[in-house]
Amino acid sequence: MVITSPISFHKFKTQASFYLKEKIKTARLVLTDVTPVELLTEEVTNGNPRPPDTQTMGVISRAAFEVDDYWRIVEILHQRFNWGLRVRKLSERILELLESDQAILNEERSRARELTQKIKGFGSFGQRCSTTNNGSCLGDYSSSTTYGRCNSDQLEYKSCLEEKKVNKKYKYQ
Repeated sequence: MVITSPISFHKFKTQASFYLKEKIKTARLVLTDVTPVELLTEEVTNGNPRPPDTQTMGVISRAAFEVDDYWRIVEILHQRFNWGLRVRKLSERILELLESDQAILNEERSRARELTQKIKGFGSFGQRCSTTNNGSCLGDYSSSTTYGRCNSDQLEYKSCLEEKKVNKKYKYQ
């Protein structure tokens, strides 16, 4: 198949997308505990600005009279509603920051920097302190030593800490 014009490429892309979506739906029906009514409810509440067709809404409303389907439909609606509220709150917070004075913006930036530093330190294996045979620390401590680590042996740990203090002392002189 040779695609020559942009219109036919767009049509091909649309058909391929539809085909893949249908295959994914089929796979979900077969491999998971999802029902056709759940798929319809997800499709109806996907954020499309056009209203759903009446036939689909009729299927969903009839299925809502079944206890199992009712709870599945309600769960999807709650998830979509909660997601919408979270998005709304986040967007309101962003607008507040954009419209606020510089002090609040600086405070938020400082909070974000602190969080970033905590994340960098958590699980960061880049700055380790390994001791050599003579007890001195190996590693580059010219950068921040806030999250440096030492071996767990108590004597090596003490010598490692002393080495850090010396390096920190010379760093700021």
